[in-house]
Amino acid sequence: MNSLDYNVVSEKDRITRSYVCCLKLNPKVIKEVIPQYRLEHGAITALMVPPPTVSLINVIRYILEKHNLAEEEPGGLYDICEALTQGQNQELLEELMATKEVPVHPPNPAPIAIQVAKRALTRADYDFDNIVRLTQE
Repeated sequence: MNSLDYNVVSEKDRITRSYVCCLKLNPKVIKEVIPQYRLEHGAITALMVPPPTVSLINVIRYILEKHNLAEEEPGGLYDICEALTQGQNQELLEELMATKEVPVHPPNPAPIAIQVAKRALTRADYDFDNIVRLTQE
């Protein structure tokens, strides 16, 4: 497994596991507070479907850089989840460890795969082509 494959598996697995736990704890807060994170996670996942190209990898890096910063900054997703899970860390850790890995399919070279990824990015308020231009400068 190369490093891109590992990152794809890791991101898909992390997305699935974190949302399952957060939704179980307080679905109302999660649905109100983090819709943008969900849109971005959907876009990131959609970007993992087409075969990797230099442009696609640059877009993924750009999105992840901004997305991870928003998750990790004070008041971001990680702080929200930590506040919701006070006193339940061990229970949640055990549940996460028992979760099955998300299966990974080979890249889909069909043109619709990149089209779907671009639409997912648009829903998350990103523009694929604009990001490609920005990352080429």
